[in-house]
Amino acid sequence: MLPLNYFVDGKKYDPVAALKNYGGAKLLICGTQDKFIKPGEVRKIYNSLSGQKMFLELNVDHDYRYHPDMVEAVNLKIGGFLKKYPL
Repeated sequence: MLPLNYFVDGKKYDPVAALKNYGGAKLLICGTQDKFIKPGEVRKIYNSLSGQKMFLELNVDHDYRYHPDMVEAVNLKIGGFLKKYPL
């Protein structure tokens, strides 16, 4: 449970603009059962980004951390991402 201020403060920022302005590689992850942001919206954002990028879609809700098999899938993807696009 997050306080209301979390959401009020979040409206001050445009994460899509930040991603578009960021010059480094980007990894976008979405859940097919996410009720907060639909996978199609994440895919649209991904497609709008230039440069090096990767996409991971999981059959899970918004918080994959509650699903150990999904945590492992994300960890593997992040590892592959970091190998492909080292910092």
